Order: sequence, then C-alpha cells, then structure tokens
Amino acid sequence: MSIPVYLAVSSTKLSVWAIYLSICSVVIALTSICANVYTWYRSGGNIKTRLRVIEHPRDRLKDKIEVEVIGAGRQPAIVNQIEIGHRYDTGKTTSNNTPIYAESWDSKLKPLGNALLPVSLEPTGNIRAQITVDKLVKVLGYNTPVQLIARAIRGDGKIAKSKVLNTKMPGK
Repeated sequence: MSIPVYLAVSSTKLSVWAIYLSICSVVIALTSICANVYTWYRSGGNIKTRLRVIEHPRDRLKDKIEVEVIGAGRQPAIVNQIEIGHRYDTGKTTSNNTPIYAESWDSKLKPLGNALLPVSLEPTGNIRAQITVDKLVKVLGYNTPVQLIARAIRGDGKIAKSKVLNTKMPGK
C-alpha cells in the first residue's frame, strides 16, 4: 500500500513584503552571529594599566611612583612583565604639525608582596608595583621633568599602556 505524496505549489505570486521580511530576517540573523563571534574572541583575559604618584610628606626623592595592573576581562589574564619608562619628543612632526613621540622603557618592576612574574591575574584582581623617585632618577640618568608611562605585557604578547603622567623631578 502506497501513500500518495502531494507537493503543494501555490499558483499565486509571492508578496513583495514577504520577500523583504525574509531577507531582513536573514540579515539580522547573520549580524547577530557575527557580533557574538566578535565579542567571544574579544572578551578573554584583558588588563588595564594605571600610573600614579604617592607623595612623601617631606622628601620628594622618597615619593613613590606606583603602577597598578587591573584585570578587566572575562577570564584570568597572565601578566608577564611590568615596565616603567618615559616618553619624549623626537623633534619630528606629522603633516598636520603634531609632534611625534617615542618611548624608552627604562626599568622592569617587581610586584609588591610575594607575587612573582609571570602571574595569573583574576578578572577582578590587581597587581601593584612601585619605584621610588630617587631610584628612577638613577635609572633615567638625569633630573629633569619627564613624561612617565607604564606598560604591562600579557602572556600572549599584547601590551596595555597607561596614560602619560607628567612629573616634576626633585631639584627643578
């Protein structure tokens, strides 16, 4: 015994609105899939770096410059290295007369406490490293105002830089 199968084909024309809605739904579905893939790959372990000065009440050479590395991603991040350096003007300019800056990385810092690099940084965790101004003056080799910058290097080689901190070195 066989069961008859009927294919129903409409003899009427497809509505223009039906075609438009089906195309729009496919475009929206593809866009959401692309957005999910993009955010999935971008939201792994991530870090941010901050730089600040902790002032000593009497002696400016005992001021501390603190670098704070903060976990900012969805997963833990590996921090391989924390460095502090200075930014300087190269004397060259771009076509619209903005100065071109270069960076010199002068000192590798060790985290405070018992942490050793590389360290796994939890998404809500932080690591602090400090250097005193007198040690920084010895590393830089001069005692003039500088623009300090800090960076932390992740396990995959990506770099998180801090904002530039304008400092006045003691004696000037």
